[in-house]
Amino acid sequence: MRQIRVSGIYVFLKRIDVLDKTPVIDIKPYVADFDRCDADRFGWFEGKSRNATNHRSDERFAVQPAATGG
Repeated sequence: MRQIRVSGIYVFLKRIDVLDKTPVIDIKPYVADFDRCDADRFGWFEGKSRNATNHRSDERFAVQPAATGG
């Protein structure tokens, strides 16, 4: 992940491993000693990862245009 810029409450990133247009909740460095988690099951994501490259988010997280003072 690379930070491009910060503008107000927005952080612009590239090369980030998330689904398109989903919010970023927490940004922290990856530390293999703490962050690696081997698992036999993935809960709600079980069986869904095959579709991850083709699935797009809905518009709930789309950036709304700024209101104009008129």
